Amino acid sequence: MRLERLPPTDWERFRAIRLRSLRTDPHAFGSEYAEVSSRPPQSWIGQLEGLPTWVVSHEGRDQGVVRFVPSSEHSPAELISLWVAPEVRGQGVARRLIQCVIDAVREQGEERLRLAVKADNHTALGLYGALGFVEIATAGEELLMELRL
Repeated sequence: MRLERLPPTDWERFRAIRLRSLRTDPHAFGSEYAEVSSRPPQSWIGQLEGLPTWVVSHEGRDQGVVRFVPSSEHSPAELISLWVAPEVRGQGVARRLIQCVIDAVREQGEERLRLAVKADNHTALGLYGALGFVEIATAGEELLMELRL
């Protein structure tokens, strides 16, 4: 499997995998396919300019994606939009994508990485817990988790 960070020029590739994730697992995200699919190219380019994004591919087919919001003066870095294609789940792809984010956040000298996950997503909760994330708060149907780096 090949892991690579997407530059803004790969916006069409990012759009394709993001839309696939929303079609395949609509319940896992806060965004709706209809709204996201109608976004103009500049929106996709802007996302790749502002949000570090990695894709895992195998034999020319993208099979996973992860993004994170860099830290700001008021909040730590936040892992967002993790998705792995059903045909490669359980093969360590999610762990590899998360590790990319952890490494990037560490390289920036940050001490924490946060994420929000739906409380009923037991598979994700198990993975995040195994990687050292701990629950720090709840917000409606989501849990806020944090990893000390």
